[in-house]
Amino acid sequence: MTRFGRRGFDPEAVRGFLRRLEADLDALYRQLVAAQDEARRHREAAAELRAQRWRPGPSARRPRNEYRRPPLWPPYSPRRQGCHRRPGEGPGDD
Repeated sequence: MTRFGRRGFDPEAVRGFLRRLEADLDALYRQLVAAQDEARRHREAAAELRAQRWRPGPSARRPRNEYRRPPLWPPYSPRRQGCHRRPGEGPGDD
């Protein structure tokens, strides 16, 4: 029972609770930092594996039936020259 004139919680109980809360939050923060570090290591390892898979060495053979992307150059077909005509060549120049 509290003394006459005192209201609320016992100050020692509040201090003890705050100490326990601080210790719990500190432990959770350490676990969070460890989990973030582990996730970063996993992301870096996955990126390294992707780089090794998609950039094989110069002597590495391409697996059979693997899709091979067509070259990006020239950007247009040589049959259709577009605006690269000389005057007098092609339709519309009479």
